Amino acid sequence: MRKGDVLIIEYRSIEKFYPNSRVHAINDASFKIKNGEFVFKSRAGKTTLLKMLYKAEKPSGGTIMILGGDIKKLKNPL
Repeated sequence: MRKGDVLIIEYRSIEKFYPNSRVHAINDASFKIKNGEFVFKSRAGKTTLLKMLYKAEKPSGGTIMILGGDIKKLKNPL
């Protein structure tokens, strides 16, 4: 990160699979989002990642951090 960049969200080894599916929707995704960023290609799991961020869905594995804190410890992250 460059000086002055603010790390807002970090996904660490995130996995998501649905019980009736044979494949992972998200498999071992790790990345950091700085202020003003969030660009992915089509069908890359953006909606699923956002739903996990506001706890509409739970990841099957991994950790999501907001401003350095694990969202599992927050009552209402957004």
